[in-house]
Amino acid sequence: MTLGEYVKNYREDNNLTMQQFADKAHLSKGYVSMLEKGKNPQNSRPLVPSIETIQKIAVATGTTTSELTETLDPNQPVDISHSEKIARTFTIPVLGRVAAGIPI
Repeated sequence: MTLGEYVKNYREDNNLTMQQFADKAHLSKGYVSMLEKGKNPQNSRPLVPSIETIQKIAVATGTTTSELTETLDPNQPVDISHSEKIARTFTIPVLGRVAAGIPI
């Protein structure tokens, strides 16, 4: 099942409107509508939810992200390009030269 089908089934089973579910999941009503339809109305391309969206839906439906992703179709595309940046970075000083490649 796709994420949109999951959301729609959950809403219907719990008698929630799109707006009520959107509020519960901290998403917009329009985005929930696009999820359920499975495509972006502006360009008719399939809608690819982010991992953050999946996490929000998991919390709203009272399940874990892991359980939700196991329920979804394995071919469900997920956008991970907007995932959180690495919080810790550090600098490694360069103390000399390193020869690399084929010797001359």
